[in-house]
Amino acid sequence: MQQFAAQLVKFIQSNQPLCVLTGAGCSTSSGIFDYRDEDGNWKRQQPVLLRDFLNSAAARRRYWARSMLGWPHFHRALPSATHKVLARLTHSGFVESLITQNVDDLHQLAGQRDTITLHGSLRNVSCVDCGEIFERQTIQEYLESENPRYMGEIVVPDAGGESYLNVEVDESFVIPACFTCGGLLKPDV
Repeated sequence: MQQFAAQLVKFIQSNQPLCVLTGAGCSTSSGIFDYRDEDGNWKRQQPVLLRDFLNSAAARRRYWARSMLGWPHFHRALPSATHKVLARLTHSGFVESLITQNVDDLHQLAGQRDTITLHGSLRNVSCVDCGEIFERQTIQEYLESENPRYMGEIVVPDAGGESYLNVEVDESFVIPACFTCGGLLKPDV
């Protein structure tokens, strides 16, 4: 391990400033789960796809129910040592830019500036119709108040802020609508 660390320090010193690309592995030690295994296969049920989310109330109910139950774990996640080291390397001038595939904002919470987020952020929700943006925690409070019967579900946190439980939801599950125009809300990813 010491030999690897020495090689990494030498690489950073001789190749700065660096552009760093991160993915799910950067956040797994923070308790944010990834979707795929080492071979690229899905570990669990695939996430709801955008076209399904936009075209199906049932898909939106499935997403929001799973998200409502998984959000508390996701929201509590803290930056890992990797997030913190990358932020320090940026502030020290060794890293010029950081590009992430992650949607958890843990780089930013660690103090990383000017992060390029390829897939957006789960910490925000946007209206497809009027463009208004809301904090995800505000939507969580609404979901919990409108859907209390689901709050007792025992869940295992999963990737993307969802819960790993195929929660059976019926039409009584209240899907959040834009507080401004009543339009369709979606996670900002």
